[in-house]
Amino acid sequence: AFVADKYGALRCVDTTTMKTLWVFDTGDNTDATPALDLTADGSLSLYTGTGVFNRSRKAGNAVMRKIDALTGEEIWKTEIKAKYDKSERGGIKASPIVGQHQISDLVIFTVNMTEEGGAIIALNKQTGQEVWKMPLPGGAISSPVAVYAQDGKARIVQGSLDGKLYLLDGLTGQALSTLDLGGAIEGSPAVYNDILVIGTASNPELAGEVFASTAGRPSKETTKR
Repeated sequence: AFVADKYGALRCVDTTTMKTLWVFDTGDNTDATPALDLTADGSLSLYTGTGVFNRSRKAGNAVMRKIDALTGEEIWKTEIKAKYDKSERGGIKASPIVGQHQISDLVIFTVNMTEEGGAIIALNKQTGQEVWKMPLPGGAISSPVAVYAQDGKARIVQGSLDGKLYLLDGLTGQALSTLDLGGAIEGSPAVYNDILVIGTASNPELAGEVFASTAGRPSKETTKR
């Protein structure tokens, strides 16, 4: 099992003995769930990213990493400038996508409070080099999801804090469609076949209302608060 804490300790635990096998210092709080990638040659890699809060307020960099999950050794790291915020929302709050099929050579991270407001970034799995980057002006903490057609073509769905739901081309990061849901998106979408379900958080201008969207058709339900 792999677990990280708010001070930056990422550890591998043997679930039979409950003993720690290795610990890696990520440098700051790690809020997003790490993602694992088992390749055909039997290697197991772990992708993880940091926030900008406990220890890197002055540095102002979120760090994306690939780590050998069996040894705890760092394979590569890529940094991106992100802002410190006392609400703890700067940097990487979302879990990464480990690409498959058409994007099997990519790992995709979402970073909040960058110079653009936020960004979703695709990195090469082998080198950590940036392949594409899509700005998210409203910021984002929601984990993106990947959806694949029968021919392997990849699309990425990403929600943002200003209520925008993006559909991106997985190879290029180009925005194919954008839907305004009217409230902050903090949770991740759920996708099954051609149906997508997403919820929104509160919007100060829409107090007492919650929105849900299914396959691009938003509906509104008034709730008592």
